[in-house]
Amino acid sequence: MGRRKYKRVKKKTSYDYVPDTNGKWVKINNKFILESKIPEDETLKKELNDLLKNEPFIKKRVKHIKDIKKKIYYVKVWILTEQNDLTKLKNHDKRGFKKYHLDHIFPISEAYKNGIAPEVVADITNLRFVTRRTNLKKSNSITQKSIDVMKKLLK
Repeated sequence: MGRRKYKRVKKKTSYDYVPDTNGKWVKINNKFILESKIPEDETLKKELNDLLKNEPFIKKRVKHIKDIKKKIYYVKVWILTEQNDLTKLKNHDKRGFKKYHLDHIFPISEAYKNGIAPEVVADITNLRFVTRRTNLKKSNSITQKSIDVMKKLLK
């Protein structure tokens, strides 16, 4: 990646390299493309890869999501969620795959559908530790409590 200072121009019998004034070239799939002409999908994939660089646990959690914008949204929410001081929450010491799960009271999927910012969904007041069974049963349903929490956060 980086600036390509010359572009290849064909002469009658050979190729010549002349200065390129079009802008920055980047290498994608072994082809050089002008940065301004990169397809949106490629830009989003680059953003996703930058977010997931040091997040192997989150990478596993989003591999099933096909929509790249939704995947980026989920990654941002989970990164912001983990940055909170989760020790303030009840049952934080019992956290584990088969014990207690970290639950977003207002579901991430519904927040994505409604265009709510990741910072709001990841707020500590939207988090709680619940038993595994309760969390799986709740899934992405919206309860009155989740509506109240979101109203409070959006004020």
